[in-house]
Amino acid sequence: MRTASILIFVVVTGTGALGIVKPEVPGVAGPVLFTNASAFRIPAPGQDGMGRRQYQAGDLEVLQVIGTAAGQMAVLVLALYIQSENVVRLYRHPNVLWLLCVAMFYWITRIWLKLNRGEVRQDPVVYALRDGASYAVGAAALLIAYVAAH
Repeated sequence: MRTASILIFVVVTGTGALGIVKPEVPGVAGPVLFTNASAFRIPAPGQDGMGRRQYQAGDLEVLQVIGTAAGQMAVLVLALYIQSENVVRLYRHPNVLWLLCVAMFYWITRIWLKLNRGEVRQDPVVYALRDGASYAVGAAALLIAYVAAH
């Protein structure tokens, strides 16, 4: 999911730019996070597929299940990373990083609920850039990383 990818990007680049910690993200996170990025643009019932992927309106239920599962797998990948030896070496208070999983779980679930309600009508990156809650979660993620490092 692009929104989950944005959260990881914000945490990794933000903490790296602030000099908090050397950014290291598990190599498996990218494929997991981007697995369901295209599920947001699905035509209304009765319309033909749109875009290069040609999803049909009937595909929505399956794509929601796959997308939600992929997003939650991204949270699992983050949790596995938090348990790694690298995190213990890189952060002064590594247990604080568990709050990132909570924030990411909330954010992913929120986006999928909004998608299900029909509130996400544009590219998810554009939606996240206009969404106040996305900024709040991103700011919280940076604060969590800062607190964990100091």
